[in-house]
Amino acid sequence: MASLSAIKPFLPFLLTFLVPRGLSYYRAIKIAIKTRPPPRPLPARTSRGLNILFLSICLFFFMSLPSHSPSYQPNIFEVTKSRFHIPTDGLFTRLAMVRPLTSSDEALREKITTPIMRQLYLRFGATTLLTCPFCHPTDPNSYLLHHLPTNTLLPHLIHFLLLGLATSNPISGPSTNAFRTKISLSALALAILDFYLTTTYSNPIPHPNSPSVPHGIYWTALTIRPLIICTHDILSSALIYISATNRLPFLFPSTSPTSAHDPEAVKKRQTHLLTQSSVAMQTALTKLRAFGIARSAVVRDAGVNGLKGRDDEYWRAVVGMEGPTRSGADGHGAENRDGSAGSVWEEEEVMEAVSRVTNGGGLDVEKVRREADIFVESVTQWLEEGVEDG
Repeated sequence: MASLSAIKPFLPFLLTFLVPRGLSYYRAIKIAIKTRPPPRPLPARTSRGLNILFLSICLFFFMSLPSHSPSYQPNIFEVTKSRFHIPTDGLFTRLAMVRPLTSSDEALREKITTPIMRQLYLRFGATTLLTCPFCHPTDPNSYLLHHLPTNTLLPHLIHFLLLGLATSNPISGPSTNAFRTKISLSALALAILDFYLTTTYSNPIPHPNSPSVPHGIYWTALTIRPLIICTHDILSSALIYISATNRLPFLFPSTSPTSAHDPEAVKKRQTHLLTQSSVAMQTALTKLRAFGIARSAVVRDAGVNGLKGRDDEYWRAVVGMEGPTRSGADGHGAENRDGSAGSVWEEEEVMEAVSRVTNGGGLDVEKVRREADIFVESVTQWLEEGVEDG
């Protein structure tokens, strides 16, 4: 009854706002799922990105296992079920009853003799206490500086590297690259949160009479950190897969590479169309030039079906109707067609200019030869294809 009376003031708000909104959203999602288009097949490049993410998931899941490293040492307080203020000799006597003592255990016995060092042990683990060459018990930050690069920053750097490969456009395509910024920002948020907790949190020193077993934050982070990264990559893979296959288009309308509302995709399509148009225009111009050269060569051959005579008659008729012109349709004067005047190439100034260019080194003969070879190859390509088909 007390719970009902506490909810009663909020009933008008629930019945007039939240419940109708919830029902409308439910109906909209249900209709969108039923009327969605059929899913697309997963692109091959997107599959490569998902494979890299799967590799990342397997790697960090393996790192979350307790025995993932040969140098892993469990919390001796939990192994021996000992309280925080137990005498050091009694702690390691219990540990010797559980397993044989090693040289690392003997070195650790000399380290954790004070409550401050035991607190640092629970915070950073045995490896940091035993391998730090510049650390001092009176300066806990020195242990933090030695602990952060390998234990905190290195896993996140490896994660960033794998995410960069998985969301790279040349490797994984636009379907995966569309999530690059969001995935990178979420991974950066995880790294910042991990860095903040590692630098600020430490196990409090319990009361001397407390019988509880201390649980070190170092071992908790050693398991939780890679599991959180695994969860992050699993969610990222699911989002990329759903978007790439267009299974939920009402959730990701702008991440599909074929969406007309994606400015990046529109820009890429426009660039691709411009490139194709430019190549088509160059090909057409080359074919027109080849047609002009072939026509000129055939028409000027007096022995081919009398075409040269017909062409000369045509130009004489044009000159008769329009009068003498300086240039004809193909760049030569009409006077040259009927022999009434000399060619422009026979003029003295033109001949001197040609002589200066050819004899003075202004004309790159090799360049002209290469361009001519390319032109002839492009023009006669269809002839070679016809011969091969025949």
